[in-house]
Amino acid sequence: LESTEHVVVIVIHHISADGGSMAPLARDLLTAYSARMAGGQPGWTPLPVQFADFALWQREVLGSEDDSTSPASKQLEYWKDTLADLPTLLDLPLDRQRTPHRSPQGARVEFEIDAEQKAALAEVARRHNATVFMVVHAAFAVLLSRMSGTEDIALGTPVGGRGDAALDDLVGMFVNTLVLRTKVAQSATFGDVLESARETDLGAFEHTDVPFERLVEALAPVRSNTYAPLVQVMLTFQNNETARLELPGLTVTALDSEATLAKFDLTLAIDEQGAEAQGPTRAVLTYAADIFDEATVAKYADRFQRILDAVVADSSVVVGDIDILSADEHAELDIHIESEAPVASLGSHSVAEELAAKPLPELLDAAASINPDGIALSHNGIDVTYRQWHEKSGELAKTLASVGVGPEAAVTVALSTLLPGLLEGASGEGFADQFAGMLAGVIAEATSASDGRVNALPVDLIECWHEQVSLDPETLALAGNGSRLSRRELNTRANQVAHELVARGVRPDDVVALVVPRSIEWIVGMLATWKAGAAYAPIDPAYPAERIAAMVED
Repeated sequence: LESTEHVVVIVIHHISADGGSMAPLARDLLTAYSARMAGGQPGWTPLPVQFADFALWQREVLGSEDDSTSPASKQLEYWKDTLADLPTLLDLPLDRQRTPHRSPQGARVEFEIDAEQKAALAEVARRHNATVFMVVHAAFAVLLSRMSGTEDIALGTPVGGRGDAALDDLVGMFVNTLVLRTKVAQSATFGDVLESARETDLGAFEHTDVPFERLVEALAPVRSNTYAPLVQVMLTFQNNETARLELPGLTVTALDSEATLAKFDLTLAIDEQGAEAQGPTRAVLTYAADIFDEATVAKYADRFQRILDAVVADSSVVVGDIDILSADEHAELDIHIESEAPVASLGSHSVAEELAAKPLPELLDAAASINPDGIALSHNGIDVTYRQWHEKSGELAKTLASVGVGPEAAVTVALSTLLPGLLEGASGEGFADQFAGMLAGVIAEATSASDGRVNALPVDLIECWHEQVSLDPETLALAGNGSRLSRRELNTRANQVAHELVARGVRPDDVVALVVPRSIEWIVGMLATWKAGAAYAPIDPAYPAERIAAMVED
C-alpha cells in the first residue's frame, strides 16, 4: 500500500450480523469517522428498537410449540408435512467422491443474464402471475432435475426476516433459510413447473419464522459430515441495500474477499444489487471445490442459460425436450443431428433415442478414456470410477468368453433405483425392511451353494430369515409383470443362477454387469450375484440423456 492508502478490515460473526446489516453498519461507521475528523462526536439517530426487543416480540407473537394453536406450532407442522420423506441427498454427478470431512474451500464461476434475457424473464413472470425469483427457481430446479435424474428437487433460499421498517437500520442476525421443494416431471411443461414453484414459494414465504436449525432438529434427517442437511444447493437473490461509502476528501472502495467459502455443494446467486435497470445482471455459481471442478460448474452455468433461453422463447416447452447440451457435447457423444432441425427436437427424448442405439461398451470406453477417475456409479456408500468399472468389466468379459458366452447371451443386471414397487402393497421404506430380511436368508442359504465364497452375515439376520422361511415358506416375496414368487421360489431360483455363475468362473470380488428390464428376474440376478460372492454393476438406461452425457464427458 502507498502511504496514503489504508485498508479497514471488519470481522463480524454471522451470529451478530447478516447481509442486511452491512448498509446500516457502514452508515454508522462513516458517520462516526466524519464526526471524529471534524473534532466532534457522532450524532447517531436513536433507534426505535433494539435486537432484544425483536427477540422478545417474536417469542410473544409466535408462542410456544407445545401449544397446538400457536403460530410456532402451526408453522412447524407445515414444514413437517411439506418436507415429509424428503430425499436425504440431491445426487448430482461429481468430479470427485465426497471426503469424510467436508472442506469449506470453494470457488466461483461468474456469468451474466443480459438485459434482453432479463426483460424476457420478467415477461414470463408477468404472464404466469409470478415473480422473476419464481421463474429462476423453476429454471434452476429443471437444471438440477436434469442433472440428478430425480423429480424431487429441494433447494434452500435465505429470507431477510426484517418484516418491519423499524428493523431496517438495526444490525443483527435476522436471516433464515427456507427449504423450497418442487416436483419436476420431465413430461411437464415449464409452465407447470413454474406454477408448482410459485405455490411452493408462496407457501414457504408464509412460514418463515421457524429457524432452519430448529427444522433440522425436528425433521432429524440422516446426518453426514460430507454434505449439509436437508438442502445441498442454494438459490439467493442479493437485493439488500448497497452500502454507500462516501467520506469528504477520501476515495472509498469496497473490496471483495479473495477467499471463497462453500457452505453447500452449489449456490446460485443472482446479484440484483449492482444490476442497472437496462443493464445485465451478474450471476455467480459458488461450488465446493473438493467435489467439483471449475469446468464442470461452467457447464452447469451454460446449461442453466440454455434453459432460460428455452423458457423465454416458449414457456410451454416440455421440460424433457429442453436441449441443454452444447454442439461440442453433442459431437463428443457422436450424436449427429441435422443442423436445420428445430431446437424443440433436440431435447432429451431424441438424445435418449440416439444413446439407446449406442453399445454400452462404446460409451464405457469413451468415459474411461475421457475421465478415468470420475465416479461412474455409487451404491451402498461405495464409489466406483470409470477406470475400475472398465477394468473389472473387461476381466469379466474375458471370463465369460472363455466359458462360451457369446454376443447373444445376457447376464442379468440389477438397478437399485428400481426396487420400490416390485413388492406388492409396500412403500419404498416398507420394501427395504422386508427385502433386508429376505436378502439375509438368501445369502445365508447360498453359503453352502457357493462353497463358502459368500461373506458371512450377522447371525441374527440369518436366523431371522430361517425363521421366516420355516414359519411360512410360501409367503409372497415378489410380484411383478404378472408373476409371483414365494420366499422358497425366490431362493431356489437365485441359488440356480448363483451355481451357474460360479460354474462359469465368477469368483469373490468379481463384478457382474446386470442389464435386465424391471422384473422379478432383475431381483433374482442381483441375489444370485451376491450368492456367488461377487458384486453387481447397476446400469440404469432410464437416466436422463444429459446425465449420461455428463458422466461420459466429465
